[in-house]
Amino acid sequence: QESEPQAATEASTPAKVHRFDRRPLYAGLALTLLGSLAPFLPWTGEIEARVTDLLFRHARIDPPRADPRIVHLDIDENALLSVGRWPWPRSRLADAIDVLGECGARVIALDLLFSEPSDPELQPEEDARLARAFQQSPARIVLAFDLRAGRRIGDIWSDAEGRRNAQTILDLLRTDITLDTEDVVKRTGLRGRRALRFRQEAGQWRQLAADAMAEDLFRKQSLSLATMEEAMVPVGEQVARSWYPERRILEKAVDRRQSVGLLTLHLPEAKERYRAEVADVAEAPIEPLAAHAYAVGFVTYQGHQDADGHVRRLPLWKAYRGYMVPQLGLAAAAALLDIPLTAVGIAPDATYLGNTRLPQDHGGFRIPWPRIDAEYGWIGLLRQVDADSASHGHISLGRPVALAKARRRLQEQKKTLRTIASVLVGFISGFGKQDLDDPQRAAEAYAEIDGEAEFRVEDAQGVAKQDLEEEDKYFIEWAALRKAIGQAEQEIARAKLELHAAVDGRLVFIGWNAAGQLVDTVPTAAGAGTPGVVVHAMVANAALTGNVFTVAPRSAGMLVALLLGAAAALSTSRARPFFAGVLTLTYATAFAAGNALLIFDRHHVVLAMVVPVATTFLSWAGATAVRLIQELRERARMTRQFGSRIARPLFEYLLQNPDVIALEGENREVTSFFSDLAGFTAISESMESRRTVALLNEYMSAMNQELTERYAYVNKFLGDGVMAVWGALATNTPHAERACHAALACRRRLALLNREWSDRGIPQLSMRIGIATGEVVVGDCGAPPDLRDFTVIGDAVNLAARLESANKQFDSGILINGRTKRHIPEDLLTRPLGKITVVGQERPTEVYELMDETERADGTLLERIELTGEAVRLFLDGKLEASRKVWGRLRDGHGDSKLIRLYLAEIERLLAAPSGELDGIIHLSAK
Repeated sequence: QESEPQAATEASTPAKVHRFDRRPLYAGLALTLLGSLAPFLPWTGEIEARVTDLLFRHARIDPPRADPRIVHLDIDENALLSVGRWPWPRSRLADAIDVLGECGARVIALDLLFSEPSDPELQPEEDARLARAFQQSPARIVLAFDLRAGRRIGDIWSDAEGRRNAQTILDLLRTDITLDTEDVVKRTGLRGRRALRFRQEAGQWRQLAADAMAEDLFRKQSLSLATMEEAMVPVGEQVARSWYPERRILEKAVDRRQSVGLLTLHLPEAKERYRAEVADVAEAPIEPLAAHAYAVGFVTYQGHQDADGHVRRLPLWKAYRGYMVPQLGLAAAAALLDIPLTAVGIAPDATYLGNTRLPQDHGGFRIPWPRIDAEYGWIGLLRQVDADSASHGHISLGRPVALAKARRRLQEQKKTLRTIASVLVGFISGFGKQDLDDPQRAAEAYAEIDGEAEFRVEDAQGVAKQDLEEEDKYFIEWAALRKAIGQAEQEIARAKLELHAAVDGRLVFIGWNAAGQLVDTVPTAAGAGTPGVVVHAMVANAALTGNVFTVAPRSAGMLVALLLGAAAALSTSRARPFFAGVLTLTYATAFAAGNALLIFDRHHVVLAMVVPVATTFLSWAGATAVRLIQELRERARMTRQFGSRIARPLFEYLLQNPDVIALEGENREVTSFFSDLAGFTAISESMESRRTVALLNEYMSAMNQELTERYAYVNKFLGDGVMAVWGALATNTPHAERACHAALACRRRLALLNREWSDRGIPQLSMRIGIATGEVVVGDCGAPPDLRDFTVIGDAVNLAARLESANKQFDSGILINGRTKRHIPEDLLTRPLGKITVVGQERPTEVYELMDETERADGTLLERIELTGEAVRLFLDGKLEASRKVWGRLRDGHGDSKLIRLYLAEIERLLAAPSGELDGIIHLSAK
């Protein structure tokens, strides 16, 4: 008998390719469809956006550098320390503009709002000084425009009555902006919340009325403060135009509208097909500055931040009063490229700046960040090579301001030097004061004074200052001042040269970059506190370099999610759980890597990452859960059906291969086993029912143990009989040999039981066994899904049952058919019993009696087998007389038996038959 490990290995051979269970697939596909709809959920967009930030920072092999033509002139801590607290006098900015223009800056974009004039009393001429700097600068000036969408009044005025109230308020204030707030409330009949709201926002209503009047007068080309006053301020004894408080509101409305009129002169007209966001609230630069600006760009990103506060997209255009206003970075890039804004191509889905296409989706233009160094963040965006410092491309605004200040100080020193020269020229022979007005004579005079001053300084060494002559003091002061001027000129030249190298021909952005200040910073992919001016510069960088990112449509991410989820569902429904998990992880990882390195990094397309990956795992989880539930149910069913009917290794194999017992009918060669207790009915009648059941349970338990230990499938208990099968659950196993060994073991076990029972006064029992090998139909029969019976059906099964019964006629214990005999080794003893036909079958079969090897000790066993074989052979050959003699010898030597009497009776019948037909077959007529 084979060892258990070897048998378990054989039993692990699959009996059939697993049947495809569609339920896990359907569950996975359902969750795939559900997951693919996730882009419609608001929180998925935020997660996708954060993942895109990570891709910009970490998923790029060799990201491009920023355009080297972009320079940041920062209002940083150094600038504030060197110049002073903000706000600076606008003359300081004018100084910076002058210096930048002299140093060759091509475009200067100011991310600063100049919507309010300087205080004429505290800072006279400041605005005019900055306006002159704009006008005289060779650089093109691009100013910031604050544009916002939305009404300035709240939703409380949005219903029909509220709109009527609002219009009445505006009509009253358009005729008299000086009306008292309570007077307006009474005239309009405001009550409750609207009255309270108007009292709180009366100044905004006056501004709205002034803006509306300014718009009307501008269209009539008659806008001025005087015309505004004529329209909105009644002349009366109670109002004096020189001091009424609403005058400032009118001045601001006039300035704003005049400024907008100047700024929009070179802007493209707004058209409905552009589908741009419409802004109706603006903070424009004051008119003197707007008059000398080359272009204007809006800097507003409020309202365009994602739910987490990050700025990832910006509109490139906003419509305002019939014109298209560009984003500051776009306006600055166009100025650098000499492209008029009216020549910029505008489409609903993209802006075309020369050969560069800047795509826009429903959320605006996706800001394409250049290389982001994790160590430096946004501060290092302008680095061109790894050796560059973190602040490469950044210049403190204090440098040009300090340079301008140094030049003014130098001019003062030169004036002082001229004054001293007018004194010292009298001590130089051949020169007079009038010579200082002639450049050539002045240079000669200065040279003479320098020589004399050198002599006087040398003589004055070691002499106390109070002991010096007045004349000597002047010469010493001259020498010191000439030295200071020389050093200042060198320092100014060096500083100007450095600044020239940094800004020559470049686009300079001026904006805030000071930590700890109330500055304009927003979280972006480049850092949590990215200055707004950096955001605008990156828009310009995209326009200049063409390194832009296209956002794939939502449907593309949904399609990828469907494909990945379907693949995961199919893999999970077909492969084993471990390999299904590995495949799912492989799908998700391969997509994530391909999306990051190929689609995002190489082709600059932002394709959804989270939804496809999450859908893949969701599909796998759903399909796996359904498989787990199915397997638990199948395990429970198999435990009920097979738990105590087969060997443990075979049971474990079935748990791993449940489809083996879900066959819908398959032809297979198996070995069937039927056993029955001889005379048990008569014995049970002599015993009480309880003892009978206990005896039968003890017997069946012992038989079941012997059979299952030899890898049988105990299919049925038939009263006092047992049906078992080998080869039905696993192929390529020695099923016939195992069945024969199991039959012999069962008879030995019964012998042990009989010895135990004899001590308890229980009658002796004997058993009959029939074994047949043949091709049958193996399948899961019954009334599924609740009532199932995995069994075998076919002639070989019926034959085994008939062989069990035929033992009564042959006086044998174990009968096997010829096919079983051919499948067992020679060391198993068998005695040939000839050919028979059993009840219900017409085809004859060879039968053998399986003998117990323990009987080899009986020296007559082999002789009995040999004589039986000879007698059967002669009978089959039609030698009836010779066969009768051998059967007689067998009876004489070993005693009479049913087998001998059966054959002798058949021989007598055949000899007496007139036909004389001899086929050698014993036809059994009884079961």
